[in-house]
Parts: sequence; C-alpha cells; structure tokens
Amino acid sequence: CPGSGKTTVLRFRAKHILEQSPEHRVAAVTFTVESAAELASRIKATAPGAANRVAAGTFHRLCLHQLRQAGRKITLLTEPQSRFLINRARKELGEFVGQEDAERFIGTVKARANPALATASAELVAIYERYEELRRDRHALDFADLILEALRGMRSGTIAPLRATHLLVDEFQDTDDAQLHWTLHHAEQGVAVTVVGDDDQCIFGFRSALGYEAMQRFRAA
Repeated sequence: CPGSGKTTVLRFRAKHILEQSPEHRVAAVTFTVESAAELASRIKATAPGAANRVAAGTFHRLCLHQLRQAGRKITLLTEPQSRFLINRARKELGEFVGQEDAERFIGTVKARANPALATASAELVAIYERYEELRRDRHALDFADLILEALRGMRSGTIAPLRATHLLVDEFQDTDDAQLHWTLHHAEQGVAVTVVGDDDQCIFGFRSALGYEAMQRFRAA
C-alpha cells in the first residue's frame, strides 16, 4: 500500500545487485519523469560507487533511447499535435465521433502489444486509420508508438533490449498490455526482472493500465 516501502525495496535491490558484480548494470523504470529522477537519485545515493551503471527513466524515455541506439531518427508528436491530427481525422470523416471518444479509442488500441480493431465501430476504426495515415505522412511517432516500435523491433531483432543485466519496474500495477510485454521480452532475453506494485492503487486505469492483472500475468509468465 502507499508508504509501505515499495520503492525502498527497489533501491536496496539495486544496491545488492550492483555490489554483487562490477559487470551488473541496472535499468529502473517508472511512470513519470519526476519519479524516475527520484528513483535514480535514491539508487545512486545508496550505491554511489556504481552510479555509472544505473539508468532510470519512464517507459517512453527508455524506449526512445532504444530506438535512437538502433539508429532510428525520431520525430515525436507532442500531445497537442496528436490531438490536432485526431481532430482533423474526425472532421474529414464527418465528426460522427466526439474528440474525447476518438482519443480514448486510439489510446486503448495503442496500449495493446497486438492491437485489435475487429470489435470496434466502423467510425472509430476509420478515425484511427486516418490518424495513422496523417501521422505516417509526417514520418512521426506519438508517445504510445515509442513503446510499440521498441517492442516490435525487439521481437524482430532489429532493436536491442536495454543494455542492462537487471531491470527494476516500480508501480507495476500501472502498466498496460504493451508495457507488460516490453518488460517480459527483456526477461525472455535473459535480463533479470524485479517488479513491485500495489494491487489496490491503479491510478492509470483510464489509460488502459492492467492493475492486478498485470501482476498476475507477470507471475504466470
């Protein structure tokens, strides 16, 4: 629960890992820039001699790093730019769907490792497909694409996993399906993964966070 010491667990887990071997490298993941900076600071303060073997960031930041390390030149749409393109797609197709509904649907589709459109209305699918056309015309990615592109690249072998021996993930209940698969792929590639979470404190449910299901699926994998 809040205040029970979940982040402290990761902090001392990292210290133990880094002290075990000079070859160990830790990547730590969380959900906001501020919490990632705090987690990195706390780990480095606990193991000051190994600070250069610690990388911390949000899922999006670490996936962007992976793409750039693979030589990809990334043009990233800001959230206002994404909203503008969604609105343009709506207007071109007759505005049968509201802006918030269109944004929510596109976010839900892109939160899945293997997006499925079959059960959605024709209007929503048309807006999604037109938005994707407009985005690709600009040779740009939105924030959700960073995770999907990194995951697809790792699966195809064109993008390397993070250069880490150990991956630590905080607030794991807030992961969506794509983030869960990104985490599990690192485990499949031999990275030792530790996650902590609170099954009763999912604050990103509106963004397709899996909550308790994420923790159960991680345990079962």
